[in-house]
Amino acid sequence: MALSVAAGPLPVNRQLTNAIRHQKEALPIKKEANSLARKGLVALTASAATSRYYKSCCIARAASQAVETVPRVQSLLGPAPALVQKLWSEVGVAAGISAEKQWLDSFSSDAIIEDLFLADCPRGHAGVRAYLENKSACGRLVIDKCTDGERSCGFTWHWEENGAVGIRGTTFIELDQQGRVSFLREICEPLYKPGDATVELLKAIGGDNVATFDVQAERRKPVGASDICRYLWSELQGNAPPAESVTFFADQVLYEDFNYELPLRRKEEVRDFLEKFAEIKALKFVAERFSDGSKACCFTWNVEIAGAPTDAPRIRGISFYELNDAGKIIYVRDIPESAAKPPPLQALAAMLRPRLRVFFPRSSVVAGEAIHFLMAGMASN
Repeated sequence: MALSVAAGPLPVNRQLTNAIRHQKEALPIKKEANSLARKGLVALTASAATSRYYKSCCIARAASQAVETVPRVQSLLGPAPALVQKLWSEVGVAAGISAEKQWLDSFSSDAIIEDLFLADCPRGHAGVRAYLENKSACGRLVIDKCTDGERSCGFTWHWEENGAVGIRGTTFIELDQQGRVSFLREICEPLYKPGDATVELLKAIGGDNVATFDVQAERRKPVGASDICRYLWSELQGNAPPAESVTFFADQVLYEDFNYELPLRRKEEVRDFLEKFAEIKALKFVAERFSDGSKACCFTWNVEIAGAPTDAPRIRGISFYELNDAGKIIYVRDIPESAAKPPPLQALAAMLRPRLRVFFPRSSVVAGEAIHFLMAGMASN
């Protein structure tokens, strides 16, 4: 399963800070114990000093182990997920000016910032400031899932306030050679989810046109999340029936397409969903950037519709795929951007409920979760 940053180990920075503090505290205590012992003070005092000395040794030993753990944690997560944990979980996106320097130092001076809530987001540090300002009034950002990876990763998240779940979203980042963020794309779920009306709209726009797919897929067995996503969307798309793609999904897959209110559950529902979109002959999802994780993969894309004007804007999106232990896709989240920016309903919700950015808070991250488990319990009785 994907690394859960929100439920992961003690934040690396805090662990390192605690280790250094404990080591500094231990040194004078040790010196005091040695001094008292040399002066031959009364047994009670010497005993107390000795007790403090041994306590300091334990603290120092734990501190040393904590320091040694830091590179292991970073190695486990990889540079990109470790940076996500540092900035989004530890520093925080709504932390104010005091945290701004840590954010700016973690982004390249010409980074591409695509916060797709905003009508326009400049490049570089000005874009980082705009990104943070957009979230200054929000509640607590909770990371739900984060991919593994080295140079790139993605994560799903939601806003939370007093246990209430707010708007959900996905973020993708890519690092440069210096380990700084060079690309960011973030999209929040649309508050109005049109469902199958999306399919009918795309059919109407595409008409009788047929999309072209340049690559003729050679059948192979992709290994790992990133390779599977590349195979499905850069090779197999348009060159194989949906039934072939469905073989990569687990039987109990959970698929969140945020054009719909409720997620798809089970492989059969995913097959019907993919076949529905395959009927739109003019439609092509153009994959752009893939994260490099093996357990989970996040990638960016845009929508190409054959026959549309060449200067027509393309809808952009983000997808998150997670594998189970058997290497099958167990979880998916797809989010398309809103054509209007800021998205009108999101902007209104941000005014009415700035901490959550939704009109009606949820009790769970997955829509319809309580109803699903209730129905499952009734079916088993």
